[in-house]
Order: sequence, then C-alpha cells, then structure tokens
Amino acid sequence: MKHNQNLGKRHAYRFYIINLRKAWRENNQRTLARQANNNCENDKTFSVQKQRSGNKQKDLNNSVVVNDTTKRTTNNAKGVTNNTKKKINDTKKRTNNAKRVANDTKKKSNSSRRKKTQGMTYSQKKRASFNYRNEYFKKNPGIYGNIWFCSQCGKILIGKHNVVIDHIMPLNNVAGVNRTFNTVAICQKCNSSKSDSVDYRVVKGYLAKLFEVFTSHLPDALALVLSLIVSLAYQIFNLLFILVTMPLTLANGKFLTYAVVIVIIFAFIFSKL
Repeated sequence: MKHNQNLGKRHAYRFYIINLRKAWRENNQRTLARQANNNCENDKTFSVQKQRSGNKQKDLNNSVVVNDTTKRTTNNAKGVTNNTKKKINDTKKRTNNAKRVANDTKKKSNSSRRKKTQGMTYSQKKRASFNYRNEYFKKNPGIYGNIWFCSQCGKILIGKHNVVIDHIMPLNNVAGVNRTFNTVAICQKCNSSKSDSVDYRVVKGYLAKLFEVFTSHLPDALALVLSLIVSLAYQIFNLLFILVTMPLTLANGKFLTYAVVIVIIFAFIFSKL
C-alpha cells in the first residue's frame, strides 16, 4: 500500500511539473507573440510616421519650389514691366525729340520765309506762299497734255512755255487768293494788258475757268473741238468789240469813218447769212 501511494505521489508530481512547464512555455509563447505583435505595430506606426514625415518634407519641398517659381515669375514680370516702362520712356523721349526737331525746323522755315518776304509787296508775299504754276498744270494738264487756250482772246497756246498763269482776281486785291481755282491760262499779250485791273475781264476769266473745268472731264478730241468753237467765237466777239469801241477810244474823224464803214459791212454780211 505504501509503495502504491509513493508511485501515485511521484506521478502527480511529474504531472504537475509537466503542466508547469507547459504553462511556462505557453506564457513564453504568448509573451513572444505579444512582443512580436507590438514590434509589428511599432514598425507600422514608425513606417506610417516615416511616410507622413516624408510627405510633409515633400510638401515642404514642393511649397519651396512653388515659392521659388512664384518669386521667379514675379521677378520676371517686374523685369518685363520695367523693360516696357523703359521702352515707353524711350519712345516718349524720341517723340519729344522729334517734336523739338519739327518745331526747330518750323522756326527756321518761318524765319527763312520772313527773311525772303522782307521788302516784298502784299501781292508778292501771296505769290511766294504757293507755287500756283505747278499746281495749275497738275490739275489742268491741257488737251493732249500740250494745248491750252487764252481766257481773254481765245488764242491757241501750244506748249507750257507759251502759257502764262493769270490770277483772275488780282492778288493785290483782298479777294485775290493764290490758289488754283483763281488761276487760268492766258497769253503774254493779254496778261500784260490786263495786269492788276478789276473789270469785265475778271468775268471773262471766271467763265473761261468754268469752261476749262467742264472740258477737263471730256475726251480730248471733243474738248479740242469745243475749245476751237469757243476760240472762234472769242475772236469774232473781240473783233466786234474793237470795232464798236474804236470810235470812243480814237477821237479821230478818219478812224471814225473807217470804223463806221467796217461795222456797216459786217452788219450787211450777217444780214445776208
């Protein structure tokens, strides 16, 4: 009986020690698993923190880059605005210089004109202010570019060297203007006889100017025919005018009789036509 009791105690003791060892091993395994889990969690948190810190660093770097780019763009914009301001100032300076040069040239031209017009008469100053001859030939090139008619006697004027440009209203008059609408072609003889007088020849001059403007819009052949007809009418009218006014201008009996005879002959001829 004692031997059996001892065996039972030994078996119980062994079983107890085995259970303790199992419990110790299980506790060790649990602690190791816990430590491993904790280490994994710590690694995860550390990696997350690393990622967060890396992202923050990247954000900071990106913000620094953005700030640098914005600074560069602002500096470039400031440089562009400064360049544009410089260009505007340069253009202003150039325009001011051009204005000064223009004003200087105007002053010089005015002073030269004053020097030229010193000692001139009223009509001479008007003549010097405008090149009426060239302007007349520009606007009235003539029939076929070479034929004009005298505004007073209707004489045919061939070539510019035979044409004298007359001011219909003389320049010594207040109404006389040195412009092309106040100029007309005339021969040398009629120009010297007309001179600066204001009489019926002014009316003839303006009528000739209207006819000249009218024929300038026609073909050259038609304008030539019309001008020849008007020239012939001018010649007849001038002859009749001379015959009628001759007794008044020449107070001589012989010329008076000649004039009366010639008038009678012409009246007879026109009555038979």
